[in-house]
Amino acid sequence: MLFDEYVMIDWSATCRSNPRPGPDTTWVAHGSHERDAVSVVNTVTRPAAFEKAYGIVCNAVRSGRRVLVGFDFAYGYPFGTAHQLALTEHPDGAWRAVWRHLRALSDAPTIGKTDTNNGVDRFAMANELNRQYTLMQRCSNGPWWSRPDWTLSKDVLNALPNDVRNSAPFAVGTRAGHGERRRSICLDLGLRPQTYPFLDMTSPGFPLHGLARLRRTEQIAAGSQEVWKVFAPGSVGSQALSGIPYLERFHSDEHLAPYSRIWPFTTGFADPTTDANGPSVVHAEVFPSCIEVNKSLHNVKDACQVESLVRIARDRDAENSLVGAFRLPASLHGNEEAIGQVVASEGWILFSE
Repeated sequence: MLFDEYVMIDWSATCRSNPRPGPDTTWVAHGSHERDAVSVVNTVTRPAAFEKAYGIVCNAVRSGRRVLVGFDFAYGYPFGTAHQLALTEHPDGAWRAVWRHLRALSDAPTIGKTDTNNGVDRFAMANELNRQYTLMQRCSNGPWWSRPDWTLSKDVLNALPNDVRNSAPFAVGTRAGHGERRRSICLDLGLRPQTYPFLDMTSPGFPLHGLARLRRTEQIAAGSQEVWKVFAPGSVGSQALSGIPYLERFHSDEHLAPYSRIWPFTTGFADPTTDANGPSVVHAEVFPSCIEVNKSLHNVKDACQVESLVRIARDRDAENSLVGAFRLPASLHGNEEAIGQVVASEGWILFSE
């Protein structure tokens, strides 16, 4: 067997000033070979989920055990992102340059804000990334997109002439499907978004100056969305912006760094526990849609997903077949350029093939 323990985290990018238990919050599942039961905890906030997972992993390392940790958000971006943002090169690869940059943005009080009670502003992070991108590429828009409709904000509505505000497409009951028309009217009146001016509501279109819409792993993982999209249901972009800074903290933590590996970034497509003498912490991106979720485990879908991930990883490990999930995907066979780009920048979803 590769591992002794398994930790799977269902992440949430939802921002609530008053977090409450239930769906669309964070969930942490933990299991081991010693017992059949899997612990599933609704940690509600992102900091609480991080602390719960961190505590489990630290205890495992102190006991000399090997643990697999999976978060359900994208660990990387399409090849070329770090270069297009002109990020300082990192010896670990482009993925690490992006991770460190996102952590710095998340920690900036005027951009990411403190993540107490899920307060991190992922729209501000995406807006700043697009600002940097447009500056570096000398273009008018960046790859991150989707945001709440600024044309219906209180400031804009109050600034509109009464006859405009009280008629279509601004009046209540006439708004659906007319966002582009509202934006055109607002711009003609000299009204522009006061917040997130570099973050458009609609996709800029891809490829964008060489950046692909999807990572290679997303092209084969049914149901996955692009990491650039940061608003609306299924927008994994918000999860990545809010989650990668925590992954960077996890990986660089002074107590865990000597034992930490990120598949496939630091391991390549191979057994990630190879040459790991003593404790080992392997991080791997997961996506519940890639497995068969047991919907009868809990009455909340998120809880079913993380427990199912733990049980499937544990069962495959017991059968000595889990190692196959870490090997080179069939879709990359013979494509050395793609393999290099995936390992250096994009990452891969465990169980996607």
